[in-house]
Amino acid sequence: MAAQQSKIPSHVLILGGGLAGTCFALALAKSNIRSTIFELRPCPSDIGGALMLAPNALRVLDKLVGIYEEIKDCGFNFEKIDFYSEDGMKLGGFVQGDEKRWGYKALRIKRPILHNKLLEACAASDKIGFKYGMIWKSIDESETGVTIHFEDGTQASGDILIGCDGIHSRLRSYLLPDPPTPTYAGLAGIGGEVSRSSLDIPPSITLPAFIYTRPGMVMFVPLDCSGENVGWSAQRTVPERTRAGWREYEESGDAIREIKEDYKNVQNGILQSLLKVASEEAGHARVWAPYQIPHLPTWHSKRICLIGDAAHAIPPSGGQGAAQAFEDGGLLSMFLSNEEAVGKGYEKLFEQFEKKRKKRFEAVESLTKTSGNSRQEGMSGLEWFIKKWGMWAFLLTKGGYMKEDALMSYDVTKESVVVPN
Repeated sequence: MAAQQSKIPSHVLILGGGLAGTCFALALAKSNIRSTIFELRPCPSDIGGALMLAPNALRVLDKLVGIYEEIKDCGFNFEKIDFYSEDGMKLGGFVQGDEKRWGYKALRIKRPILHNKLLEACAASDKIGFKYGMIWKSIDESETGVTIHFEDGTQASGDILIGCDGIHSRLRSYLLPDPPTPTYAGLAGIGGEVSRSSLDIPPSITLPAFIYTRPGMVMFVPLDCSGENVGWSAQRTVPERTRAGWREYEESGDAIREIKEDYKNVQNGILQSLLKVASEEAGHARVWAPYQIPHLPTWHSKRICLIGDAAHAIPPSGGQGAAQAFEDGGLLSMFLSNEEAVGKGYEKLFEQFEKKRKKRFEAVESLTKTSGNSRQEGMSGLEWFIKKWGMWAFLLTKGGYMKEDALMSYDVTKESVVVPN
């Protein structure tokens, strides 16, 4: 076996400078592995709403990335989300974080804030290079490394190439002869931000809260450490649009107007106060159009591997999209920093990494589908009666609150990085 295979990689190429790419690069840097990130966009982007980071995500950001202390006070820390029906009846809830049980509270944080913290950490590292406006046109993969050629005439070479280029990954098209086209999930998320003082919140309701109604579910989760800035969102069936069409739907005020129409007859104080203050002006609304891909036959070749949404896109309803990308990057950095694992060859290493991550992802995906199903919109009176009391009875059997230990207690640092012969 060639001597170079018995050593950890000297240079890792990373396509994509979003959450997955920056997290992965920082985890590599903690293991003294040099990387260069190539980002398609010409400059940092502030797109995106807010993320719900559960303990399994924060554990990676703490133990492997080293960014947790920098971000924990940049959002809202909490342990449970309470569920209510439109008439104010408490149905139960979901434990999203538990400092004593899982080591961390959950963190609601704006995506741009988290991304900027990751970018700052990357810029401060002498192990991470970052280049914007890089559009690749061809890739040369050999027995000794990978060279990627860019449209500006430059090229870069490294031991391996990791694709963190998201749901619409171009690298996925390079790896697979017949790559799947991402499909729109059908339910768009629509939301925004309001001040807590503008909402009519009775003493019997605490935030974060999910309010279940006949038209659908509306969530209210604070976004800052004071709890004064509250993010809200609802889901509704919206026909698929082009990228420009989604932007127009968001900026024209149509999305907010449709939400106001959906919920205008719901007799609930919080919702009615929200409808009064939710702005239809451009820049005040957010629309999320989740896309998904079927399970891929493989995520890797001999020296190239996909992680994050490029490999597996999960709907946002379960709050695990970013978490799974972080787990991917954390585990892959552990494999790559293990000389014995690397000594088996990158293809075998990627195969074992993919095997472990697919097993974990399938378990998380199952939970996410359950969560998404609980948010479906538009019910008749009988359907609503059955759902309301069915949720209450189900949560009663759980002691009032669901606790997903297998999800939240997962610690990627305890995974084995042994690569079979």
